[in-house]
Amino acid sequence: DQLRQLVHSLCPSIFGQELVKAGLLLALLGGVRKAGGADGGMALRGDVHVLLVGDPGLGKSQLLQAAAAAAPRGVYICGNTSSAAGLTVSVVRENGEFAFDAGALVLADRGVCCIDEFDKMRSDHQALLGAMEQQEVSVAKAGMVASLPARTTVLAAANPVDGSYNRGRTLLENLRVSPAMLSRFDLVFLLLDRPDAQHDQRLSEHVMALHSGVEARATAARSRLLEGPSGGQPLLLTDGGGGGGGRPALLDRLRVRRGDDEPLPPQLLRKYIAYARQYVHPRLSGKPGLGEEGGEGRV
Repeated sequence: DQLRQLVHSLCPSIFGQELVKAGLLLALLGGVRKAGGADGGMALRGDVHVLLVGDPGLGKSQLLQAAAAAAPRGVYICGNTSSAAGLTVSVVRENGEFAFDAGALVLADRGVCCIDEFDKMRSDHQALLGAMEQQEVSVAKAGMVASLPARTTVLAAANPVDGSYNRGRTLLENLRVSPAMLSRFDLVFLLLDRPDAQHDQRLSEHVMALHSGVEARATAARSRLLEGPSGGQPLLLTDGGGGGGGRPALLDRLRVRRGDDEPLPPQLLRKYIAYARQYVHPRLSGKPGLGEEGGEGRV
């Protein structure tokens, strides 16, 4: 299965989390941007924004770093060391004249901007609202007014405010972000560290094997992980949290199996994504839709 191989080629050091990797992969491949026509048609962005929320130590930062490395144009920043000007645009003075200095979102135009520690930059979220939806950064400083393109996919990772996710609170209460900011993300994954002694033991063997650098030991540890359930699968919050009929089938399709091909080399995965972004522009067929077989109650 080509999709399964691509999913497992993205950050193969993180075992499991197939749905998260699939969401990140689809964001890397991107969608189709539709420009507003002369007849007043609405412009639609083609970028898919993804937010990872969950307990610490589940590999969110590694997944973002892997996504930035796999993107043809990727920028990785940390939220606790970034400002609004560093995200969008700042004004600098050179040789007595003012000039614009592009921030991360502008530098990643037609690419991917990965923001780690997204929860640490709550005061700068307002700078992202327009850029994520309108795909441009408007600035009026030092007597200069301009709009810079920021057709950028935003991949972000955040930790809950109390360190671990409180299941007795809503997502907004755990993150303390505005509903407008949360609505900008098309996919929101909730990663929870569920206690599972057997899976944790297998996972620790997998991590130790990776650090040991012994191929045989790593293969054996991976085989033991395949013997049990993946465990720790995320919740996909943007489909209403229900148990959709297609989601378990998708997870079963994505899980690695014995005898699968090895993950693609990083350079080949990067070229694959670059080719797909440039030459593949899918269109919706219109079927199934609401009320039709296979699409009842869903879009």
